[in-house]
Amino acid sequence: MEGYPESVKFLHKNPEWNHTAPILSDIIYVKEEFRAAVENVLDPYLNYYVVNNLEEGCRLYNYWMQHKKGKLIFFLLNKFAEKRGVTSCS
Repeated sequence: MEGYPESVKFLHKNPEWNHTAPILSDIIYVKEEFRAAVENVLDPYLNYYVVNNLEEGCRLYNYWMQHKKGKLIFFLLNKFAEKRGVTSCS
């Protein structure tokens, strides 16, 4: 986990959270010759968690807020397919 922010390390080590949810940098693989270019473009997003849906995202968010660990951002996979409006956690 060297090189990852403290937030990612915290969730990865904590058994209460389903750490099978990957971060974006764990699911993107490109040939070595293109890696630097892709990383330069996606750098602001590489530590975002990727969750399946809003329910999973809200569980992650609520868990995160209980531990007051700072900033947390994630992608909702189902929203990419649906192309709908934004919904908020309650």
